Amino acid sequence: MPKFSPPKAKAHTVRTSLRIPKKMLTQIEVEMKASRYNLKQRNLWVNEAILNLLSRIDYAALIAEEFMEAGSTTPIPVTLNDSINAKINVSLKHVEVEEGIVKDRSALLRTAIIQRLLTASGLQLSDKSMLRLKEAKDTD
Repeated sequence: MPKFSPPKAKAHTVRTSLRIPKKMLTQIEVEMKASRYNLKQRNLWVNEAILNLLSRIDYAALIAEEFMEAGSTTPIPVTLNDSINAKINVSLKHVEVEEGIVKDRSALLRTAIIQRLLTASGLQLSDKSMLRLKEAKDTD
């Protein structure tokens, strides 16, 4: 007699679209390949990038400084899990309060991707280095 089991609960997700420069998309694909992610795992890679960014003590300043010039961009679909989506919403409110600037979801996602690419290339400053730079800037 066959066994029947209840269907597995699926994690809730949020689909969104993100506009990024075409060169950034190429760099994402290069880094994913170097890190042994396949193209079907881009959502996982982006979700991890978001968590990495939000774990930094200076994430609000990084997001506040993000900007994108008009020009050659390409949209990519991204699926975020519910937990990360909730963290994004809280973080954007924190950026608004701490930095006095309103940023959208795309700014946070691009910042997360940029920071992950910088980390992979060894160019990202540590949290402590960024905090020292910010403190020095505040005392000037």
